[in-house]
Amino acid sequence: MASVACFVEKYNFTDPKEARALQNFKTTAEKRGHTFNFMFRDNLQEISKHDALFIRATTDPLFTAYIVSKTAWEMGLKVVDDPKSIQICGNKIHLYSLFQKHNVPTIPTIFLNKDELHHKKIMSIFRTFGRPVVVKAPYTSFSRYVEKVACETSFREVTKKFFRKSDVLAVQEFMPTAFDWRVGVLNGEVLYVCKYMVPKGRWKHGAKRRGKPSFVW
Repeated sequence: MASVACFVEKYNFTDPKEARALQNFKTTAEKRGHTFNFMFRDNLQEISKHDALFIRATTDPLFTAYIVSKTAWEMGLKVVDDPKSIQICGNKIHLYSLFQKHNVPTIPTIFLNKDELHHKKIMSIFRTFGRPVVVKAPYTSFSRYVEKVACETSFREVTKKFFRKSDVLAVQEFMPTAFDWRVGVLNGEVLYVCKYMVPKGRWKHGAKRRGKPSFVW
């Protein structure tokens, strides 16, 4: 049987639902004959003692979880999420390019460089997409660095702030929705599809106010 490590951050245990979910992972693994140990930042040197690594902390390419994933992957462990998947899913520009390549329908999107932040370009974007538009930095999670803007002043303010994080930004047509799609894929096979409901009264998810899943398949 396998020895499974689960990388978590302390914040994972502050939410009672999250804590119960983590305990369910551990209980299920042990019932199947595996060992299951939680791993924090202070005991990362023990990664090599395990056969597999499951990451429950936020998998942003700029966070510790990505370094942990990459380290375990290079050591030959089975890793979920693997570093390549984190890079793709965490980079909205890379992800959009893949959608285009495989003809996956997406919200109309353009990429904006720093030298394009001028009146003529901004007005062109508003004419093309209407108002408001959504501005996103490539590497985000829980809707951080994702803002809705409806005038040139706010567009400039938001993009200047986001350009401190990235040289290229994504600008999209605003499309109101009550949910996002969440699709779980393992080894190239779809495990589940669900609707991730946007909190009532909001237009996006957040780290503190998250929606509830509604499973479709």
